[in-house]
Amino acid sequence: MRLEDCSLFIEIVRSESLSGAARTLSYSPAAITARLNALEKELGCRLIIRTTRSFQLTDEGQHFLELAQRMCSEVAIFKAGVQHSDGVIKGVIRVTSTYDFGHRYIAPAIKAFVDTYPEVRIELTLSDTVIDIVECGIDLAIRFGELPDSSLVARKIPVENRRVLVAAKSFLEKAGPINCPKALTRLSCIINKRAQGSRYQWFYRKNAAAASPPDTVVDDAEKEATASLNQTAIDITPQLTCNDGSQVYRWLKDGAGIGLKSYCDVAQDLAEGSLVEVLPDYTFEYQNGNSQKSGISFVYPNRHLLSPRLKRFMDFLESALKEQLSPLSKA
Repeated sequence: MRLEDCSLFIEIVRSESLSGAARTLSYSPAAITARLNALEKELGCRLIIRTTRSFQLTDEGQHFLELAQRMCSEVAIFKAGVQHSDGVIKGVIRVTSTYDFGHRYIAPAIKAFVDTYPEVRIELTLSDTVIDIVECGIDLAIRFGELPDSSLVARKIPVENRRVLVAAKSFLEKAGPINCPKALTRLSCIINKRAQGSRYQWFYRKNAAAASPPDTVVDDAEKEATASLNQTAIDITPQLTCNDGSQVYRWLKDGAGIGLKSYCDVAQDLAEGSLVEVLPDYTFEYQNGNSQKSGISFVYPNRHLLSPRLKRFMDFLESALKEQLSPLSKA
């Protein structure tokens, strides 16, 4: 089995068709088919079940894909190490982040990095949807909150990124008193759709150190949540929803409603007074648990296959984020 066969198979799977792989690799469809047949014969198993209308990996095909990806990655890392033995960092890095965080922090750091290492090319994908970084060929993802168990590697950045409930002054002036989470059910709420499940809920609990003013309205559920330090869910009926966190941010700034944002996304606005934290004596989250305390993580496929350029970029990015965000997390 040759390395070219591994690359060929990876491209066939990526293209989801033999004809697509043939176009990408500048082969004829017949040649691609012949090479795949030869590979399956050599391995002694069927890798792909294919018809004129469907394309599906067998279990053996899935296992071989993972093996092929590892082999190609290891060879690429070896080549990178040889090419970078002269100390020059070069090549492509593919990065993904959310819209808001990417615009505010990642994009400027990328600009600074390529200014320092001009032979590096960086492809930045911004999306509030969690991308399958292995399938999409992403080298590094910036993720938030608690991470699900997976084969991916996570490197936590020692910066807290709590969730805050915010609104513009113009909205609060006409909203009336907001003394407890229950008051949110009568307000215009703005939701980042991709951050929610099928049901729109915000989870909250009273901060242990916060004392309730005498005139605060506290329902039974809130008393129980405060006493046990467990979170209580409140159903939200959003007036505005969007799958782009940056648009949610703009609506909040325009006074269209009240919403949850990461502190790092609104810290400057809170300092300037263009946004105001609402119910600061409460901790809010999109989901049950304490995920907001997990901060920010770099997620990548394999700790043993880090290219010199990716390692250098992660170190550079971590330093930039800690410099910018550490003062915010202590505010």
